[in-house]
Amino acid sequence: MRMNIVLTPRHRRFISRKVKSGAYGSAEEVVRDGLRRLEADDERQQRLVWLQEEVAKGFAGSASPWTRKDSDRVRRR
Repeated sequence: MRMNIVLTPRHRRFISRKVKSGAYGSAEEVVRDGLRRLEADDERQQRLVWLQEEVAKGFAGSASPWTRKDSDRVRRR
């Protein structure tokens, strides 16, 4: 899908500097990388919320020993 997006002059200069530095081959690469980073941030935030909820549940419930299964479950998130 193709989109036309209006950027502020500041953002156009930023993208241009990134391309001129050689870090990216095109403006599209800069924008795609920025979107990937936003997605990664969203995923991290969702995992953090989940972890905070799990910790709250743990403090609210009875204690049980930590197992490898628990570690694996946290890693999958």
